Amino acid sequence: MNETAIQAHLQRIEAEWGSLGPTVSGDTSEPPPWGVWIRLFAPLPPDADSIGYTYDEMLSRLQAVWFLDEQGLRTQSVWAYHRFVTVHHRQLWCNRLFECSLPTGKIYHQIAEATIAPYQNSSDWYMDYQWGSRYGLGGRLVMDDNGAIHGRDRLWVS
Repeated sequence: MNETAIQAHLQRIEAEWGSLGPTVSGDTSEPPPWGVWIRLFAPLPPDADSIGYTYDEMLSRLQAVWFLDEQGLRTQSVWAYHRFVTVHHRQLWCNRLFECSLPTGKIYHQIAEATIAPYQNSSDWYMDYQWGSRYGLGGRLVMDDNGAIHGRDRLWVS
């Protein structure tokens, strides 16, 4: 894989996360996620417009993982991310879906997730981020000859 492209995408995610401030709605304020799991997936089919994998498919396509917080970006093991998903999302041992941590009872996702993946037979890359309950965005990106990343297509917004 193209290490230069991977580093450029990681820097873009880091800059985007670093620019987040609290979201204010009425009389409540939601802090930004304090950390981000960033996942690198195996190359996607040329026509893919989202990462719609089942849990098992996700694990089989996951190639590298980083965690970003105020201490900076750090490489993590794929199994560290697997544990995170199991404990916070799958919760095979109970029926609780989410832990509300705002006084209003609103669901607050303290840790965000982002994904990068190259497209097969292309210099294009897929990138998405989901900043908890704030919003998410997925796009098809291209890197120019100077190493700058440009959006080619916005694939989805939530």
